[in-house]
Amino acid sequence: METIGVFKWKVPDYSKFTVDFNSQQYLPSSSDCVALETSADSSCFRSFSILVSGNEDMHTELRVRCVVELALFIEFYMSDEDIFRKMSAQKKHLKDTGSHFEDIANDRSLLEAIYQKEIISTCKPSSDSGVLQLLALGSIIRRKIM
Repeated sequence: METIGVFKWKVPDYSKFTVDFNSQQYLPSSSDCVALETSADSSCFRSFSILVSGNEDMHTELRVRCVVELALFIEFYMSDEDIFRKMSAQKKHLKDTGSHFEDIANDRSLLEAIYQKEIISTCKPSSDSGVLQLLALGSIIRRKIM
């Protein structure tokens, strides 16, 4: 078992979880991954909690850590143009601006506004998670996210 900050990284005992067969069909058949059933709340924090602790109890802590990660390391995340391109592909992040990535790529203030909106959105329980949150969670648990 490897300790990561306050987390002890362990492979959960899958036998105590229910496999989410509906989601499992979207994983490649050659994958060793298993889709586990979690409480549905439109975010990935409960799933990450299972990965880190073996249960969903840490979902709020992980959400808070994600907000802190995104707020503290804004320059790190803002420096990666690919992040905003992926966010643009999700479309939900740009619908309020009525813009496409190409329209805003050179507008630093608009990119910062979108980024700040993401941080604020992450604070809200059950808010949707996206590329930015997944990257932040990867940093938090010190694991590469597929």
